[in-house]
Amino acid sequence: MIRTFILCCCWLSACSTVLPQESPYKATHLTVAQAQQIASENMGFKSFVTLANLQELPPEIARELSKSNGELSLPALTSLTSDSALELAPHQGTLALEGLTSLNAEAAAALAAHTGPLRLRLNDPTPETLSQLAKHTSYLILSGLTSLTDQQAGALARCNCRLTLKGVTKLSSQHAQQLAKIPFSLEIPELVELTLEAEEHLALHRESMRLLDLTEIKSPKFAAKLAATCDRLELYSLTSISDEALKELAKVQGPLGLGIKSLTKEKAAILSQHRGKLALERITELSPESMELLLSRPGKLSLSNILQLTDVRLARALAAGNPSYIQLNKLKHLAPDIARELVAAKCSLLLNGLTTLSDETAEVLGEHQGILTIQSVGRISDQTAQSLAKHQRTLRLGTRAQFSASALEYLQRNPAVKFLDAAPTQPEDE
Repeated sequence: MIRTFILCCCWLSACSTVLPQESPYKATHLTVAQAQQIASENMGFKSFVTLANLQELPPEIARELSKSNGELSLPALTSLTSDSALELAPHQGTLALEGLTSLNAEAAAALAAHTGPLRLRLNDPTPETLSQLAKHTSYLILSGLTSLTDQQAGALARCNCRLTLKGVTKLSSQHAQQLAKIPFSLEIPELVELTLEAEEHLALHRESMRLLDLTEIKSPKFAAKLAATCDRLELYSLTSISDEALKELAKVQGPLGLGIKSLTKEKAAILSQHRGKLALERITELSPESMELLLSRPGKLSLSNILQLTDVRLARALAAGNPSYIQLNKLKHLAPDIARELVAAKCSLLLNGLTTLSDETAEVLGEHQGILTIQSVGRISDQTAQSLAKHQRTLRLGTRAQFSASALEYLQRNPAVKFLDAAPTQPEDE
């Protein structure tokens, strides 16, 4: 009886020592000791801490978390008192509070003293709150706003740092005039359209500006401002632009990416003057005249959605323009001489548009020395399979059902061949 009692006690003691403890990183509430543990484990400036479930932040917890470095993200935190904001402000690194539903002016004033990037989501902040946040001196990223009131625009016009407004899709002429006063870079990534008057106002903004989703540019002055203040222009949503405005954009010194879907001879002539890398990712067809003009450019070229590629010179230009990878999403046929130019680049090839593959082209691709992806190709001959099986780097193909049994046998002899319907067994060589 005594022996049984002792055994039970030992068993219960052993069980109690192996009960798993909840990680403080997953907790909805933290003790001071847990907050200290998190801070001590994340002292490097490259640290990235996300407390995805933390719902409350008392001042004493904020004080300890502020001692961590790197990025601190509290996405589940919906409210923040001014006392907690004051304790959190000394944190070194990016501070992300994108779960907040509101923020009073006093708490905003405390956060403005934070010396690193500040990411906030505020659906309808008061002008007083924005006026305090505008005193921030590092980088302010605001999301939640889809439009601005006159008072909000006026408050942001006094912004003392780089500003990103995520979610704003439209900007009136008056608000554009206000934001143009900001003496730091301005990014409105979801802004879709501007009136001519609004463009003229933003043309007076002195620092760089990123408007990734803009669909049209009307004003040559505005285009000239973008080209003069940005080291690269990525306007992949831009589908409409006048020739006069395009002449100004073409003066940008760095890469230029446009979303235009067709290329007239006149626009091709303008773009031939651009000296940096040119990416026209929505162009599917080129006239012979436009192609010649683009080939006369000294800069690199990318046309990832071109439907046909039959000119060796164009293939050579695409290979030279993309040292890391060449992506041709809609190319359905690839001749051996074109494949040879692409293979010579010795970079990754993404040819997911290919639906057929000749024996001759497969022989060339088998000698390719980068990662090769051709996941849409259908039935292939045994000879093609043998050539592809010689590929020495990762080769990504479609599902095994796309291939005959004999072709599949050749391909599966090479461990570098990966099928879509097969679980990876080893890391891919990148």
